[in-house]
Amino acid sequence: MQYDYYQNGIHADDQSRIFRNLFPNISLSTRIGTVQTSLSYSAITNRPSYDQLSNNYTYANRFIWQTGNPQLKHEYIHNVDLSGMWKFFQLRLSYKDSRDAILFWVKPVAESKSITLLTRKNIPSLKQVSAQLVAFPHWGIWSTQSYVALLKPFLTLHEEGKDIKFNRPIWVLGSNNIFDLGRGWTASLDASFTSKGNAQNVEIYKPKGYVDASVTKEWQGGRWSLQVKCTDIFNSRRDGSRIIAERFVLDQASYFDSREVSITLRYKFNVTRSKYKGTGAGNEEKGRL
Repeated sequence: MQYDYYQNGIHADDQSRIFRNLFPNISLSTRIGTVQTSLSYSAITNRPSYDQLSNNYTYANRFIWQTGNPQLKHEYIHNVDLSGMWKFFQLRLSYKDSRDAILFWVKPVAESKSITLLTRKNIPSLKQVSAQLVAFPHWGIWSTQSYVALLKPFLTLHEEGKDIKFNRPIWVLGSNNIFDLGRGWTASLDASFTSKGNAQNVEIYKPKGYVDASVTKEWQGGRWSLQVKCTDIFNSRRDGSRIIAERFVLDQASYFDSREVSITLRYKFNVTRSKYKGTGAGNEEKGRL
């Protein structure tokens, strides 16, 4: 596919596109003893959202503006996954190489050096390896889905004669627990923790996490339910990150007023199911929009 873009009658090479990509998807599965394993390779494309392509400016404050980049290219992503399952354990190892990866970028506004412009840009390649171990046992009244994950990026940016490395791994731990207390009573306890590290050209310098808990009572076959939920019990949802690009460092710390207690009374009506059998071919485009 070839797309030619003209501006004022002049061919714009940077915005004209030729697409000749193939998108293979190969998967092999086998059983080794009691372990179910699979190895797969896939190539997919990630199209920029319309917001990322927009050249409109958003005013954050007198020092920060934000805009998109109409010249962004599509990301072409290679994925290699190796996974294994044994009893209630699942292990997944992944390698991802994003070609023409889209990054947040920071640069000065030409008319005023005191204003920082947040935008996006493509870089040739962004590589990452990850590992995830999930356990989902069920013992008596308790069932859980607990996990630990490691995300390790490999990114070096060459700016103004020096190398800036973004290679620090991120650890993610979490546990979602459900307790079936009988007679329509259930309780849940969910927790998550994310460590410091690098994601693309962003340095996450504050660890974050949360703990949520709830109790639910159902009656009349689940038609009625009453839930009491405590969100972010320890008031620990927070973000601390900095975007590093060229001579600019944009530092942002966010504290959320997320600790709360809620009471929800719910009644389920008999809703006629849709007979539509389509696959939702437009969902991807709606997501971009």
